[in-house]
Amino acid sequence: MNMKSVVVVTHGDALRLGPPEAASHRAELWTPPGPERPNGHRLGWTTASAAPPVRPHDEPDPTTSPAQPSARPNTARPSHRPEGTFARQRGDATPGRGSDVPESLVIAIRSTVTFFTMLALTRVLGKRQLAQLNFFDYVFGITVGSIAASLSIEPDLKFVPTWLALLLWTFWGLVTSSLSLYSRRLRKLLDGEPTVVVQNGQILEGALKRLNYNLDDLRMQLRSQGVFSMGEVEFAIVEPGGQLSVLKKSQLLPATPADLNIPTAYKGPATELIVDGHIVHANLEQLGLTEAWLVEQVRGRGHEMADVYYAELDTQGNLYIDLHDDLQHVPQENKVSE
Repeated sequence: MNMKSVVVVTHGDALRLGPPEAASHRAELWTPPGPERPNGHRLGWTTASAAPPVRPHDEPDPTTSPAQPSARPNTARPSHRPEGTFARQRGDATPGRGSDVPESLVIAIRSTVTFFTMLALTRVLGKRQLAQLNFFDYVFGITVGSIAASLSIEPDLKFVPTWLALLLWTFWGLVTSSLSLYSRRLRKLLDGEPTVVVQNGQILEGALKRLNYNLDDLRMQLRSQGVFSMGEVEFAIVEPGGQLSVLKKSQLLPATPADLNIPTAYKGPATELIVDGHIVHANLEQLGLTEAWLVEQVRGRGHEMADVYYAELDTQGNLYIDLHDDLQHVPQENKVSE
């Protein structure tokens, strides 16, 4: 019997099955056109799908068109690596990713390399106080610090490319800093220029607007400089780093020895002779003094060299001595005998 389809009629509904070989896969339920059923559904064609039989993977599905191949089951082998380790991955240059290495060990190695890299780079970039940083230096420092932090604690990032990015940021920062030493135009572009906000006692509102400053910001900066009245200010200048430089009116400035025609002696910075209990021989040689002279001065005050924590000599010849045990001894400052 060559039957292309089978129709089964049950209580006015017709269940039409497809070809016999596909009968187990697809069934179509057909009802004659007519009014809606009591449950609100309009009569018509509906489809019911049955689960396909289990067949070998090499046998094609007769009900699936060539343009839509049947989905194959996931044959990927489950991962059995312990938690907190890195599995072997092809083409990954991250240290520790070539074998099952504990994640804590990888982070320790990356952090150590990053620490000494940042130590070397900061020495190369030179010294600059945080208060003297301009906006460009501020953004540069945050970016380099973020790259270093990611390189240290994010093991999913490949080490070599991230480390190279850190070196390149530092390199270009060093290049721009070096070029600004010889180009005033580049220095203005990178650092900016000072802006006068108070001139001859008058507030320059246009300058405040260009800096996104308001009167509250200005008065706060003035108070930090010890000025509590705008009437005291002759000039006020906002530096490129954001600090406010203030010049008070001349009649409000304190009198100096030069104003009173009083002669003064030279006074320079004191020279360290003993720091943390160790003698600074380079400073002694610079002053033309010897270690024997220093020992004599310390013993002349009733102390031994092992008791001294810090000692310095100022330009007036006064030797300041501080001992290890401050509870028993008071720091002494005596005139040095020539």
